[in-house]
Amino acid sequence: MLSAPFWKRAILLVAGKGERLKPRTDHLPKPMTEVNGVTILQNALIHLAEAGVQEVYLVTGYMHDVLLAHARKHANGMQIHEIYSPEYERTNNMYSLWLARDILAGGCLLLEGDVFFAGDVLTALQEAPADRSYWLADDFARFRDGCMLKTNADGVIEHLRIVRGDPPNDLSHCFKSAGILAIHPETGRAFSRWLDEDVRRGRVQVYYDLVLADHLAEARISVLDIGGRKWLEIDDEADLQRAEALFSK
Repeated sequence: MLSAPFWKRAILLVAGKGERLKPRTDHLPKPMTEVNGVTILQNALIHLAEAGVQEVYLVTGYMHDVLLAHARKHANGMQIHEIYSPEYERTNNMYSLWLARDILAGGCLLLEGDVFFAGDVLTALQEAPADRSYWLADDFARFRDGCMLKTNADGVIEHLRIVRGDPPNDLSHCFKSAGILAIHPETGRAFSRWLDEDVRRGRVQVYYDLVLADHLAEARISVLDIGGRKWLEIDDEADLQRAEALFSK
């Protein structure tokens, strides 16, 4: 079970249309894409329930009614709540998270809705001290693309950037975001405030990662290294094929 009571709640960001997985997403939302017969959302719900999560808040948008019905079918005893984003086509996931800011402020798990992972990814939190926030991440050198987290010698994130194309030459202390965070209430309250400030400024078309990037010195988020555990972010058909190979029974 998870080591902190405030991680018994989870926010899943599942509002997007999944344009890069077309035509699969023409008739089903991206989190309902199947990997070897199990949907991305179903997989997340299975492992959240196993970890002791009690409440799940889905921030929905595209085909939200279909997605909500699927989540409630596979709730595994958890309470499923919906927060609908009417602006999902004109905003990015920072806006989705802003809509869930009251939950965020109390501390929670935060998951992106396109990550397929094994159960031991979350069990990495079982022995983690509950006095801080964590960003679950893997060795960036294995992926060389995506959200890159650079830490200091103590494992605290000092720099964040989105890498597209050639990564930096020096990848020491660099990790790839696994799209899963464990947010301590102190960080959650500050994060909610930073999201609110950006929404008031009209900065609503960025990843939540980039909101945090502006406040890393205040946030003090530690990387929790999940290297060796199975997980994959699924953005396109090639990712889906890799996931099916990785999780093949």
